[in-house]
Amino acid sequence: MLIGFVNPSHLIAQNFDCNGDVNGSAVIDNCGNCVGGNTGAVACIAFTPSVSVVLSNTDCDSLSDLTITVSQDANEPDMGAALFASNTGSFDIASMSVGDVIGTADLSANNGANTFITQLIVDSIVSSDEVVVQSLDINTGLPLGTFTILNTNPGVSISASPGVADGNNTTSGNSQTLTFSNVFVNPSSGPLVFTTTIDSELGDQDVQTFSFTITCSNTCLQQGDADCDGVVNLSDLTLVINNWLQFTTVGTNGDVIGSEDGFVNLDDLSLVINNWLQSTP
Repeated sequence: MLIGFVNPSHLIAQNFDCNGDVNGSAVIDNCGNCVGGNTGAVACIAFTPSVSVVLSNTDCDSLSDLTITVSQDANEPDMGAALFASNTGSFDIASMSVGDVIGTADLSANNGANTFITQLIVDSIVSSDEVVVQSLDINTGLPLGTFTILNTNPGVSISASPGVADGNNTTSGNSQTLTFSNVFVNPSSGPLVFTTTIDSELGDQDVQTFSFTITCSNTCLQQGDADCDGVVNLSDLTLVINNWLQFTTVGTNGDVIGSEDGFVNLDDLSLVINNWLQSTP
């Protein structure tokens, strides 16, 4: 801004920057903060959190660890609310009780200068589909965050509330790794997609997707076995005959082991005949 000072001889115009320095070079950045010049502050950068979602296994209908990692570079806008959701799968809420440890979280702030290790504790069970989880520091017992996990039928959601206000709207660099241990139930075979939606305190939004292929391991080893009992006999032949020339789920209803093409035909009948009374040890 320009301010005039009057002296006996002439008028002098002086420029002040946003930091109040005469003829300074500080400016307002895209986050609304005064940076550069004599402020010691650096302009904020784009809101681009790094996110990963990992499952410990992709076996159908089995319990799995679910690990979510989120990190930010220094000078990004602070994160606000976050939502992690899947299109299928569920949490094993029925087996949870208040006080149960259902996972861990590793937290880092101030570009790694401050680190915390926490346990994820069941704080309250709101309903058969909703649980509130607290992240408690293992050294102090103090809560460092709260999450709500929900079975959305189908799928799940994990919502994280905004943290305590820190008096600014940018980060000096942070990361969080949350692992929900052996409480996520993989769906039946097919695609599983997680969508992460993270908002910044300034209204930015980051959306990412992570896809998994859930498969069912074939525990039937004997070729020609149609009912997975380990031996090829009349029951297998009956299944083939009763489902003759029918389309079916791969490996079921007469689509015998060794064929598994989703159609009951001569291939299946031949495998039954050629392996008649053979069995898997």
